[in-house]
Amino acid sequence: MSKELTKICKHCHKEKSINEFSNKGKGFRSAKCKVCESLLRKNIDYLLTDFTLQEDTILTDFIINNRGEFINELISILNKDLKTICIRINELKFHSKLNIKTNCEYCGKEMIITPYRIINFGSICCSKKCNSSLKKGINFHKIISEGNCLYCEQKFNIYDNVPNQKFCTASCKSKYYCKNDLNKAETNCSNCDKTILKSKGQIKNYNHNFCSLECELEYKYNQTHEIRICEICNKEFECLKNCSQKMCSIQCQGVWQSINLIGENANNYNHNYSIEDRTYRCECCGKEDITNIYAIQNGRRFCSDICRQKWFAETWSQTDEWKEKSSIRAVKILEEGLISKSNTGCQTAVNNLLNSIDIKYINEKGFKYFAVDNYLSDYNLIIEVMGTYWHCDHRKYKTILYEHQVDRIKRDKAKHTYIKNNYDINILYLWENDILNNPNLCLNLINLYIDKKGVLYNYHSFNYIYNNNLLVINKNIDIPYMNWDIKELNKIINISIKEKMSKKQLDKWIAFNCEWCGKEKEQLISHYNKSNTHCCSCKCACELKKSKNSI
Repeated sequence: MSKELTKICKHCHKEKSINEFSNKGKGFRSAKCKVCESLLRKNIDYLLTDFTLQEDTILTDFIINNRGEFINELISILNKDLKTICIRINELKFHSKLNIKTNCEYCGKEMIITPYRIINFGSICCSKKCNSSLKKGINFHKIISEGNCLYCEQKFNIYDNVPNQKFCTASCKSKYYCKNDLNKAETNCSNCDKTILKSKGQIKNYNHNFCSLECELEYKYNQTHEIRICEICNKEFECLKNCSQKMCSIQCQGVWQSINLIGENANNYNHNYSIEDRTYRCECCGKEDITNIYAIQNGRRFCSDICRQKWFAETWSQTDEWKEKSSIRAVKILEEGLISKSNTGCQTAVNNLLNSIDIKYINEKGFKYFAVDNYLSDYNLIIEVMGTYWHCDHRKYKTILYEHQVDRIKRDKAKHTYIKNNYDINILYLWENDILNNPNLCLNLINLYIDKKGVLYNYHSFNYIYNNNLLVINKNIDIPYMNWDIKELNKIINISIKEKMSKKQLDKWIAFNCEWCGKEKEQLISHYNKSNTHCCSCKCACELKKSKNSI
């Protein structure tokens, strides 16, 4: 057998089992044992209590480590009575699962109760009968005489509150009157007319008497229901007497309405409007239809939900008005943070650079139709983080193969033009390759951008060199795709082969062997670097963790 693991508590300095210390996760245990943690959390002033710290420690240890046991064992250990111990447990606010063995104060029967009953009840009894009997014996009505029960002929005590008592129990009284029929009379059942025997009080107080529960229910049902004949199919059906139902089913109701409630007899027919006033043409399929005047006045435009959904999907969603409203709505949702998102590695790196030089910024600041990555609120300047793939860096992608890259280039151009024309702000563009590989260049370019109040010779980070603590602009200025002429851009776009190519960027993935089973697996480098262990599945990761903990 393996040796039991132990640990020394930093508060009481006692060596205890490892299980008596709280588990903090990942194999770590708390420095103080559960008993000391509980007492320290209470913050007790022992100058104001009858219990000592040692007694409270014994009490707490017993409660924590002896679930399902009985508190009676503490009486001999603490030399205190049972009620005092229960009150102390209540003062320490322990939700104890311990019970107490005791005996009924009247009959002596052994029973198990909770500390709550010891504290809050004066007498402890096993049943209501024993409790009542105990009260009679202790402080109840006086016995004035003895009498013989008229039914069982046994002797019983007569108390001063019921001097004319003739029966020892209520059961004997009921049996006596039933046997002699002194309080009953004959009557007829209101439903089946059967002769029955009922008490005189019931016959006097009730208008109807029944021989059984079935007769009572049948009589009540007949009083509220009746049989009618359907006007369409002539079938008999039952319904409530006070309802206006004329048909046996919804199907017959529909047939009746189609015959009788048409034209001028229709419920929603308005005599002041002609058929031409109630006629409309569906905006989707062009079909003419007639409806009520209220639907026409409320703008009825479609003959069905299918036409309405089709029109909104194919017609309304393609209009400039809808696109403008949709763009404004999307920017507002993004700005208010209603969409949960996580910043990319590049965005986080730029945020860290701004934090390092104490510059206040707002992520995803909205400018009506567009949201920008970083808005420098103190300087009214904007920084955009440009990913290599999504914004199509011309240094890597000599040919544009994906349609969403083309859309992003158009949107970058539109954003730059809109913000320049409406807000007079020149945007600084920091590209992914420069952010990750040359952060000092980006940091100095941000400082230069702020010092020059947003006026630079060029606003793209790939056109600058940082060498010997100097920021120098390149002799040969590169132009990003967003500033290209549309004719030149169309020459390098080849979206026809995009379906054959994979969007997976191989330089962002790494291959490794599982540390447990040795199986080869691929993973994103960013995920690989964050993990302490590298396994092919959760099962292998759990097995590896178990093996490390056992060591």
